[in-house]
Amino acid sequence: MLTCSSPEDSLARKGAKGRKSWIRSHGTFLVELNHQDQPIGHFWCCHRCDLKGEAEFFSVQATSSTADHLLKTHRITPASQSNESSPSHDSAIDLHPAVMPKRRRLEQSVILKAKVRALSVGFVVDSDVPFTIFEHSFLRSLFIQFDHDLVLQIPWSGSSITRELQHLFDTKRNVIKAELRDALTTIHLSFDLWTSSNRFAIVAVFAHFIDRGARQQSRLLALRCQFGTHSGENLAASLVGIVQDWKIRGRVGCVISDNVAANDHCLHYMHKQLDSSMRPADIKARRMRCYGHILNLVARAFLFGKDAESFELESEINCMRGLAEQDLSHWRAKGPIGKLHNIVKFRRSSPQRSEHFKRIVQEEEYEEYRLYEESTAELEVNLNNKTRWNSTYMMIERK
Repeated sequence: MLTCSSPEDSLARKGAKGRKSWIRSHGTFLVELNHQDQPIGHFWCCHRCDLKGEAEFFSVQATSSTADHLLKTHRITPASQSNESSPSHDSAIDLHPAVMPKRRRLEQSVILKAKVRALSVGFVVDSDVPFTIFEHSFLRSLFIQFDHDLVLQIPWSGSSITRELQHLFDTKRNVIKAELRDALTTIHLSFDLWTSSNRFAIVAVFAHFIDRGARQQSRLLALRCQFGTHSGENLAASLVGIVQDWKIRGRVGCVISDNVAANDHCLHYMHKQLDSSMRPADIKARRMRCYGHILNLVARAFLFGKDAESFELESEINCMRGLAEQDLSHWRAKGPIGKLHNIVKFRRSSPQRSEHFKRIVQEEEYEEYRLYEESTAELEVNLNNKTRWNSTYMMIERK
């Protein structure tokens, strides 16, 4: 015999009184029908188990088995039914409202769902977690406790998050394009190159302008891989492409970058491509050198002499050739900072020395230092390098 099930309410006679048992608030009464649509059995389905994809059905001839299930599985009793307004006595798993609104799914705000999707993408990007994070069963169950209908309406798969990220990117991109279009000033640019830990060359480009509300604004226009050599001509091609993407070709003002010759050549090529009539004097006037980079060069000159680049290059060559003693002597000649560099480098050169250093710290612990209050990262020594600004200062501060 073929059978199917249907909600009991939909089959009730007009004017008939429905079931009044307290378990009604926690599940749905179902009627089993045969192929002639005649009822052959009555059952109760648990809401909470159904939301988890583990539907539980019980006969409604008596409510004892149903009540036993609610008590053991969900810790719900008839007494807790009347105390829903004071959740302080409930467990964390029972924070979800007991009564399931019949039409709430149709009443969810479109704006609310869009905001939840945007916040979800923001969490994934800012926390650097996998796009599939919301597919985790425990996280989904946690969300369901607060608003199960909203959770069911929002796609949480990794591919859905990817599509939402692209949608938000396109939306925000159009907003920034409108800001650039309505800016009261020309669009000034700044750019810099950086090598990631996995050896990719990355170029970052910012736009600086005054918006129509007379407020100073800075917007990231690009953060992308820089392929090929870092020659001026190659960098210029990347910048011109970014300028054209954002439709600001005729509105570029000054450009700020590091004080290296390649950037001088880059801006010469870039301005010539954007405006072939621009004179060399005009190009030079629009070239602004990064003040922070200049200060960094000055500080390095104070620490390592006028030709700091040659000093650091010689140190790198010594390291590549395995000339440890020569490199130590090379740095020792630079006074206290060079000696500190050697100490830190010696300490970090092997796991055994690191373990020995930590053991000494524990054995020589003094109350006045309060080292036990510091994190592991704060107790680690820093080694200076030429690519990280302030690294020498941080090495001295951490000593």
